[in-house]
Amino acid sequence: MSVRDCLDKLVKQGKFTRSQAARADALWRRYQNKFSLDMPAAQADAAAALQAAREIMQSSRQKKNAVALQVKRQTAAEQSQMAHPWGPAAGGMAVLTRDIYRLGGENVDTRAQTLREILFSKFNAGIEAYKSSLAGIKQDTAGVRNLVAELFGVDSGDAIAKAAAKGWKDATEWGAKFVQSAGKIFEENENWRLPQFWSADRVRRFGMGDEFKQDVLNAIETGGLQIFDKERLEFAQNTARIGELVDKAARDIITEAGGAPAFSKEMRTFHFADGKAGLDAFMALQDKYGSGQDILATLTGHLGAMAREGALVDMLGPQHASTVAILEKNARTWENTGKQGRSKFQPARMLGMESAAAIERTYSVLSGRANGVENAAWGGFMGSLRSLMAASSLGTATVSATIGDSVTTLLASRYNGLEGGKVLGRAIETIFAENPKMKEDAARLLVTGHAMSDHAIGTLRYTDQMFTPELVRKLADGVIRLSGLTAWTEGVKKAFTMEFLGFIARNADTGYAGLEEPFRAFLDRYRISAKEWDRLRAIPMTEVHGAKFFDSSRAMSDDGVRRLYEGVLQERAMAVLEPDARVRGFTTQGNRAGSFMGEVSRSLTMFQSFSMTMVMTHMMALAVKDGVSGNRALNNALFYSAHILAGAAIVQSRQMLQGKDPIDMHHAKFWWQAAAQGGGAGYFGDLISGVTGAADRSVAGKFSGPIGGFIDDASQFGNAIVNRQPSAAGKGIELVKHITPGSNLWFSRLATDRLIFDQLHRALDPDYLNGFSRRAQRAYKEYGQQYWFPQGETTPARAPALGAAIGIQQ
Repeated sequence: MSVRDCLDKLVKQGKFTRSQAARADALWRRYQNKFSLDMPAAQADAAAALQAAREIMQSSRQKKNAVALQVKRQTAAEQSQMAHPWGPAAGGMAVLTRDIYRLGGENVDTRAQTLREILFSKFNAGIEAYKSSLAGIKQDTAGVRNLVAELFGVDSGDAIAKAAAKGWKDATEWGAKFVQSAGKIFEENENWRLPQFWSADRVRRFGMGDEFKQDVLNAIETGGLQIFDKERLEFAQNTARIGELVDKAARDIITEAGGAPAFSKEMRTFHFADGKAGLDAFMALQDKYGSGQDILATLTGHLGAMAREGALVDMLGPQHASTVAILEKNARTWENTGKQGRSKFQPARMLGMESAAAIERTYSVLSGRANGVENAAWGGFMGSLRSLMAASSLGTATVSATIGDSVTTLLASRYNGLEGGKVLGRAIETIFAENPKMKEDAARLLVTGHAMSDHAIGTLRYTDQMFTPELVRKLADGVIRLSGLTAWTEGVKKAFTMEFLGFIARNADTGYAGLEEPFRAFLDRYRISAKEWDRLRAIPMTEVHGAKFFDSSRAMSDDGVRRLYEGVLQERAMAVLEPDARVRGFTTQGNRAGSFMGEVSRSLTMFQSFSMTMVMTHMMALAVKDGVSGNRALNNALFYSAHILAGAAIVQSRQMLQGKDPIDMHHAKFWWQAAAQGGGAGYFGDLISGVTGAADRSVAGKFSGPIGGFIDDASQFGNAIVNRQPSAAGKGIELVKHITPGSNLWFSRLATDRLIFDQLHRALDPDYLNGFSRRAQRAYKEYGQQYWFPQGETTPARAPALGAAIGIQQ
């Protein structure tokens, strides 16, 4: 009896479905073609049937395991949601991202951070070797291409590339094994070894995919590329069939929103052969239609996508979308009953960050769906405009961030029993004195400090495009790095993590009962019992330069270590405020860029995610918890007084950077300004007010975000030209100033203002004297404030009068 007859019989007996029989037949034909090259026909048929049967049995076991894990994860997630004391909406969000009620526990967002650190630590050699330098101006793109060559088995003769390729293989193999052990079933020909990024714009640009299809067919002829037939589970050999599959792939890419997503179906269709032919085909097609010269960003982005998928599968099950649908349904049912939770004062619920809709938005961010592009042209234009606003507005953010982060780091350290001064000292050492050996040692402890993607300004993704949204985004990245903000943020994050790991090691000799209250409370928050603590503290510590640290690298295989490490990451989020999936879900509304609502939400909330994060972390915790000391009033007083003082320092620093003397702090108005700058408005309140709060803007311009404010300024400039107003030239100069990248870098802002823009006012603006005079009079009238570097001058009149801050006039 033939294999097909056997399959038909099994279908009639109800033991196989039609789809199962079709898959079995495809597997048999696939192996029959393979074995017939070396065996007689009858023997090849038998061997192919046996191999197909083995794969079907293995697949059946995998599916049973996946179903069991899905039920387990789904049940655990739902139980955690319903047990949350603040209700199912809060519980559902706590499963997905950090719990704003500080109840600890595991969540998808933090698990993704952990997996990302593990993957990045394995690929650390490659990232360190090929990341951009000189604020993004320089990058070893040739070295990255050698890395890709090594992945194809082609000897590049580059020792650094060989080490990086080994790290990449280790990372991708570990990630694939992890997600498969959590229940994910890989489809035929699916693997995570090397990402394929296909740009819909690029494929569409060349004859609506016609040139792309021809280039693919040429690569097939050279032997560098094979087309996998997912329906027949074999590599296509028939010319007509290959043409059909390539046509379908091109249509799929063109209809993708902006570009093929991570782990897209095209990765299964296009199989590049090992060796020189496969390497040449891959690089030629990627250069023209894919990642182009931006290979490292594509690689690190691929690791980030692996971490996200791994976290979702590990926490919610292989069918994680189904689990989230249940969480959302439970939250909506609870909302419809009219229950309000334990307190009427719930900022998260009032801001729409704790609801069934928030669960859906947060999942959209975690799954990567919100990262896509709905309309490439519209998304590219608006994204470029936002990047331009960032490049021209964030130059002084470092001043606010260093002061604000120092305060939150000290508070977070105190809350957990660490010495905040040591954390800040290590941060400064990390920024200015860290060497490659220190970075390597830190990476072993899963402390990498790498950004999710690394973009080099001087590297054009496509050589035939000189101005693109990617280039504007890289320019913004470069300005932020040049300002020192990236170095400071990553430095404090690494320092806090390392100090906490050292703090755990120093407490390893002490049993649970003997621990100081702050650290014991930390263990309680993250569900680490006295018995578990005894096991963890018995693990050998890691020694780095004579100091001992808890070995967090064991998080790769030890669930207890992973929970402890994730607790450290969650506490770090209180020290260095960065928007989590909850906040990103709000700022994007879960919509893709290029969609109407996606662009509106991104533009209206630009520069506001940090203040939202402040509300969702420190302010929320202070509203609902007593803190370590058990005295809520004391903790609130400490927090707000510290941030008012920080705000005062930020305001005074900003005044001097603008060429003014400090403000007399006897003015009550000054302290209102300090409170707004250092408290709930977040560290970036100066940016928001500087971009959107101009007194001469319309109401719509003030409250529609930086882009709305820019449009309002441009409208006023246009009206001034049409009406031939004397102020037209001045408005035009200010408009150019507000969109010039790097124009307000904290260390060069004053020189740029006085030597460039003020001189342009002198030369082109007939009303410049009145404008300068009005600003000087307003400063003196409100605060008795004077300029130490007068507007319009090319040299300062004197040094800043620091005594003006306490009322001593010069």
